This record gives sequence, C-alpha cells and structure tokens, in this order.
Amino acid sequence: MNNTNKILIFGGTHGNEFTGAYIVNNWDLIATSNQINSDIEIEPILANPQAFKQKTRYVDCDLNRSFSLNDLKR
Repeated sequence: MNNTNKILIFGGTHGNEFTGAYIVNNWDLIATSNQINSDIEIEPILANPQAFKQKTRYVDCDLNRSFSLNDLKR
C-alpha cells in the first residue's frame, strides 16, 4: 500500500485526556463500513501509553511546552 493512502489517528497525547485514548483503543468498535474509502488504511495509535497508564498529563516532559522560540526558528 502506498503511504499516501494511510491515515494515522493519534489519541492519548496527554495521558489525562481520555477521549482520544478511548477512540484509538476502541477503534474497531467505532469504525463502521461507511469509512471514507476502502483504499485508505486508517491506523489508530495511542500516542503516550505510559502517561495514559499513569493517568497523568505526561511522564518526562509536556509536549506543549517542548518548543522554544529557538527550536521553532530552525
């Protein structure tokens, strides 16, 4: 399959935000036969499983606080 035909859905980036994690963990129950197109593969990914397991926003660093102005200028 060509990579342009794949959609990645990330949920659980922050371990204390459960909606996205619920969706990716239950994708098989949520997805229906009315998907966009049968040629497109949709892959759900739990983005931060350790933080989700600990029910905390993050384990090592907060993704939203990881980009300084110097980093963004590169």
